[in-house]
Amino acid sequence: MRTAARIRECIVDGEPVMIELVDTLDMRSEKNLMNAYIEQGDGFLFIYSAENRKSLELAKENYGWVVRRKQHERDNATNPIPGILVAVRVEDEYKATFSKWLTDGVEEGNKLAEEMNLAFIQVSLKNGRNVEEVFIHIARLIKKYQERVSRKIAACDITDNV
Repeated sequence: MRTAARIRECIVDGEPVMIELVDTLDMRSEKNLMNAYIEQGDGFLFIYSAENRKSLELAKENYGWVVRRKQHERDNATNPIPGILVAVRVEDEYKATFSKWLTDGVEEGNKLAEEMNLAFIQVSLKNGRNVEEVFIHIARLIKKYQERVSRKIAACDITDNV
């Protein structure tokens, strides 16, 4: 089981941001460990292979798991958990033999992301397209989420003091 976290640094809106990445795929049998990482997590990447429908189903399951663990942090659909559904492509993007399958996988992912109120992005492992953008986007989503939570807490404090 891999539990080692990797640290990724990127520049977001002119400021350096450190992102800790934890691959939880191998933790599914270790529910307590998985739950601890989810509780501590600020944002989530639900990654699937655009070439494998089962991986999209697994991403959906993982999203459900996160939502159940983070439910206390959500008010409603306008306060979603910061997350991105990421479609990974490993093939040559112009290879005709995979185009229909990949198009369907990406379309299904985009539709699912809308249903789950998540951002959606495709990345290519072959040429690295959009990989850096995933980290920048999740950092921005986390920052927005933290600002909303801070405003909500401040509004509660003001209301309580009235």
